[in-house]
Order: sequence, then C-alpha cells, then structure tokens
Amino acid sequence: MGRDLNIARAHRRDYAGCPEDSGTGELRGARLPEEQGARPSASKGLLVIASDFPPLTGTNTQRVQSFVRHLPDFGWNCRVVTQAVEDMGWIDSGELEHIPESVIVDRVPSPDPFAVRRRRLGMRPLDIHAAEAHRPDPGNGPHEGKSARGLIPLGRRVISGLLFMALDYGWYIPDSTRPWADAAVHRARGVIAEEAPDALLTSCPSYSSHVAGLKVKRRTGVPWVVDFRDLWVNRPGRELRTRFHALRDRRLEALVLQEADGVVVASPAWEEELVRRYGDWVRKKMVWVSNGYDPAKDPFSRVPNKGRERRGAGAGIRFVYTGAMDSSVSPAPFLEALGLFKQRSPEAVARFEVRLIGHGESEKDRLAAIVREYGLQEQVAISGPQSHERCLEEQAEADVLLLFSAPCHQHTITGKSFEYMRSGKPVLAMLPETGIQAQLLRSANMAWIFDYRDTDGVQGILGWLARGSGSPRVNPNWEYIRQFDRRALSAKLARLLDTVTGADG
Repeated sequence: MGRDLNIARAHRRDYAGCPEDSGTGELRGARLPEEQGARPSASKGLLVIASDFPPLTGTNTQRVQSFVRHLPDFGWNCRVVTQAVEDMGWIDSGELEHIPESVIVDRVPSPDPFAVRRRRLGMRPLDIHAAEAHRPDPGNGPHEGKSARGLIPLGRRVISGLLFMALDYGWYIPDSTRPWADAAVHRARGVIAEEAPDALLTSCPSYSSHVAGLKVKRRTGVPWVVDFRDLWVNRPGRELRTRFHALRDRRLEALVLQEADGVVVASPAWEEELVRRYGDWVRKKMVWVSNGYDPAKDPFSRVPNKGRERRGAGAGIRFVYTGAMDSSVSPAPFLEALGLFKQRSPEAVARFEVRLIGHGESEKDRLAAIVREYGLQEQVAISGPQSHERCLEEQAEADVLLLFSAPCHQHTITGKSFEYMRSGKPVLAMLPETGIQAQLLRSANMAWIFDYRDTDGVQGILGWLARGSGSPRVNPNWEYIRQFDRRALSAKLARLLDTVTGADG
C-alpha cells in the first residue's frame, strides 16, 4: 500500500473530574481536573493495546484517544499497539491531528488470510475526512471492494466461505480481530523487553484485545488494567454463531477479570452485572470511568453563527442524529412518530428538517422505507458516516439532538450523550425511561425523555415545537456536565494505574 500524507502520519514511529460510583449505579459528582493534582510531566510508561484507534472511524476510538492525550498530565507516557491502517475499513485521517507527536504508535498488520489478500490487492480504507475536503481518495473503499466480489468466480467464493467458517470456529474467537491480537502480543512483548513499561492497558471491543492482554500479562507479569467500553458477555446486539462461541466468551471473560489487576467499566450498571455474575471480589478491583467530551474539539469555537442563526431567520427546526443506526439504536420509532404527526398536521411538519448521519448497513433500507411510506422525503435526509469533526459541527448547527436506545440498552450510556450535553442543545431521547442513560440526561437537565416506542409522546413534543417560535431552549446543569471533561476522566484512570503499580503509596 502506498502512502498519502494522512496515512503516512498514521504510520508514525510507525513506529514511529469525573463521576464517582456509589456502588449502586447512582450517578454522583466528582472533582474537576484542577482539583486532582495533575503532574507537570509524565514519569511512568503505559503500553496500550487496542484494535480501535485513530484513524479508524467511530466513537469507540475517542475514549482511548483521549486517554493517550491526557494521561501524560498525570504522570503516564503512552505507547500504543493497534491495527495497521491498511486493515481498517473506514478511516478519519483528521483524528490523527489529536494524537500527540510524542506518542509512539505501533501498527501491526493482521495475519488473517483475508486481510493479507486485501493488502496484496492494494485495497485501501475509505478516508471520510479526505472525502469531505473534496480531495480524491486514492484506492478502493469498502463499497468498491464489495461490488468487486460479484466478479470473483463462484468456486473461489465457495472456497472463501468455507475458509471463513473454519477460521470462525478455530481462530476468530472471541471475534474476527483475533488474528491481529495474536500478532499484537508478539509486538507488545518486544516493546516490554525494550522499554519495560510500568503498566499495560487493553480496551474492548474488540474483545480480542483483552485476550492479547491476558497473554502478555501471563508472559511478562506487567500490571494490567482492562477497559470495558461495552459489555462482553450479554452485550446488547452481540450475536454469537453457536453455543460453543458463547461458552468460549464466558470462559475468556472470566479469565480476563480474574487475572487483571484493575477493571474499568464505562457504565456503573455494568459493575453490578459483573458482580452478580462472578462475585463481590470483582468490585474490589473495579472503577467506573465514563465516556465524555473534549473541550479541545468544541465545535462552537469553529462554527460561527451556530444553529438557526447560521441557516437564516426563517429556518425551520433542525433535528440531528449522529452515530450508528442498527436495529437496537434505530431512528425508526422517531420517523414513525414524525410520519403520524404529518398525517395529523401536514402543514406543521413542513417546519421540520431531520438529518440522520452514520453507519446504518441494512437498517438504512428500513428507514428509507418508512420515509417513503409517510412521504417524508422533503423532511428527512439519511447520510453515511462523516468525520468526527463534521459530526460535532452538525451537532452545533442543530436545534434539537436525537438519541435512541432500545430496551436492551437499559444499562448502556452512549458516547455521544456527553458530546450532546456539551453542546447545550435540547435532546429528544427515545430510550428506557428507567435506565442509566435517562438518569444521566435528567441530571443534565436538557432532555425530553420518552420510551423507545412512545410515538404518541413524541408527537406531542413535535406539536409543541411546531407551534413555537424560534429555536427551543433548555437550561443545562453545567456544574454536572463539566464532570465529564475527558481530562478529568483520564485523571481517574491515572489514579487506578497508580494503585495497581504501587505508585500511589
């Protein structure tokens, strides 16, 4: 694979306060960064193994990226072992600007035969940042690669399918990044031999990153902290092919929790679930570090005349959703509510503009069908993923932000929630009303919260918005929201790292 400017930077080294958990799932306050005793310079080394790291797209990369950026303020220099850029599907090269030059990033190619084949064919990831800048994107993106499969002879496709099934049972456990994780173990052991870092951090998904950490821990003895951005066993939306895969999941998760020196979870409710599953001994090594927002990426500093002012005095009300759109976080119930509202008030609905942005896969066909069914083509625009920078700008230009979670996400806190809160814009949320996500939004004092299927309640809000003049306003609880600054959250992780390495005493 060749090197353009952005991907070359991706190969550098190439080597080249936060909420306290009450133990009951209750959200509580935290000290702000200036109260947390930040160190003026880093003095200890942290090796991070994570499959999801810039320039890979998606909110999953934001958490690890922020740790790497802010941990040096609290005494921890970071080095990262992650995927090779060539093995990523979609990338956002603009996110590389937020990785400090001092951070060494080791990008490990996957030995997976399908990944090897893609590299040999010269297939490249699709750079959405370059596309937004109207620069030509050299190489093939995922769509081109997918269409090309139709030209592959039937016999070769059958052989590929059989090979995938064999690998799925023998190597892709707990997920398809296992081949990369095995290669990452080799690289991580080399780094430890060279530099002797004080601690190891792995972050999932992918869950194979934790398997890599388990192997490194056993072979080197380096103190190890595991970060659960999502649940592993019983994760909503995670489908396992067979009972064998489910049993292996449970076995691997148990081993990881037993042998890790510290455990970080992104939702306090997950602590209770893991304690129920394994016993109270897990609680003693566990801490809640939520996701958050980064003031350094504040779109309000880049987008003049935000929202209605930028679009003009006569503009209607713009609803914006940014993020994944699968069956468990689908905008479908909102579109149905909008369609029913149009049947009652066809003139009023003309005031609304809805922008749905993100990965959708097969769900987008369902959403497009709802739009056609209710004749919402003039109100609703559904687009693919955009760069993180552009998503933040879309949030800044919105009048109302949208959030969706099906009942299976009772204990999930989506990463975009914190960026939404930082925006100060009202949020129309359709999600479990008694869940942890709803509790967080109520504490921030900036959301209308409805059950995921409550289309009647949403129609009531749409009617109120249609009758109003100007953009709706909320009165956010900024004292509460400031707790989720990424730097403050990194301070909490640093305290855990200090504890497991004995540096706190």
